[in-house]
Amino acid sequence: MWHNSTTRGLTGPKADVTDIWWATGADQLKGRTIDHVPYAGETVYTFREWLDGARSQNMAAFVELKGEAGQSLLSTNASIREAAWDEVIAPIAERVSTQKIMIYTGARNTDLKAELTKRIEAAGLGATLKNYPRRVDSAAVGWQEPAPPASDQYATCRSSRLSLMPGMLTRRGNTCLECRRRPMADGACQTCDR
Repeated sequence: MWHNSTTRGLTGPKADVTDIWWATGADQLKGRTIDHVPYAGETVYTFREWLDGARSQNMAAFVELKGEAGQSLLSTNASIREAAWDEVIAPIAERVSTQKIMIYTGARNTDLKAELTKRIEAAGLGATLKNYPRRVDSAAVGWQEPAPPASDQYATCRSSRLSLMPGMLTRRGNTCLECRRRPMADGACQTCDR
């Protein structure tokens, strides 16, 4: 189970997850490992393995059904669509009596959300759609991979911070964020006099 839209961060060639299969083809997900710390060497688990891992640590499983999964889950080919939904619903049904499992999909995935709700409720698993943490972002806020650099957000953060904290020294650690130089010992910046 890999939660990103590409294989970035895994061993093997980079590919969109919608272009590869779990155990078929040269670029399959099965057998890949995470290639960066702190999780370097961890394998990519199946959904069942991931749920079992969460249960073994007495953790509730909070499952996000990614929009990319819609390629199979909403396929016009009935055999692909039904097999895909079985891969989602069967592991949950097998474990829900002994494990807290919650499932959702993002706000932008309206067709997938409707189908998820219909199928989960038809399987008698409606409780997995309730009482889970809610994301604070909205359909207007998209996910980017890789994440944009923090420096792209500097102006927005700075203006928000300054409007919330007028007159306070804007600094990170001992460095003034206005001029990027060290402040004096009394907390005021030697260069920009903030």
